[in-house]
Amino acid sequence: MLVSNFSNRLKETIEKRKIKPSEIVRQSELLFKLGKINKPLTKPLLSNYIKGSYEAKQDNIHTLSLILNVDEAWLMGLDVPMEKKQVTHIPLNEGKTRKIPVVGKVAAGFDVNAIVDVIGWEEIDETFPESNTYFGLLVQGNSMEPRIYAGDVVIVRSQPDIESGEYAIVRVNGDNATIKRVSKDSNGITLIPLNNAYLPKFYSNEDILNIPVEIIGKVVELRGKF
Repeated sequence: MLVSNFSNRLKETIEKRKIKPSEIVRQSELLFKLGKINKPLTKPLLSNYIKGSYEAKQDNIHTLSLILNVDEAWLMGLDVPMEKKQVTHIPLNEGKTRKIPVVGKVAAGFDVNAIVDVIGWEEIDETFPESNTYFGLLVQGNSMEPRIYAGDVVIVRSQPDIESGEYAIVRVNGDNATIKRVSKDSNGITLIPLNNAYLPKFYSNEDILNIPVEIIGKVVELRGKF
């Protein structure tokens, strides 16, 4: 749900972080040299962002979120926490691993305990509790760029609910499930893409029951592919 605009959120963050625009530009140049972003920010462009003359494209929102250490969706004006909520990355523990199946889709009738449509396997560390059920999902589409790309694999813990602000695998109206950031409030949930070419979608509590909208699991790790 959109509750502010990009310019206001950017100015708020700059004031809170006590960082000068010139330092933001300098840090973007450093990130560019390190190969972390596609291009650095310029002083005139950042000035126009702050004044509200231009809306930032997704790659520059990503750059600003890295430098200012804020959540991209929050910076875009959405009703989510300001601070980044990281997708968990758990290091492998001295080779002690177990394999989980990777699937290409999560359609209606999906049973994580009886997966047959396996397209690959991923290893997870033994620190992942045995009492939970995990599976991998091959990412399709670009709605979560520039953080999650088509061809990446996400590790999912099967569960029917998550905390607000977390990343989840969600199925709407029985269709194949999708990865989205989920914002929850007393009226319902909002599914938030990270690519600003797509709009967030709000579902009321009534929609959740009647459509239905179903949370399949929580994304606990992202594994990018080359």
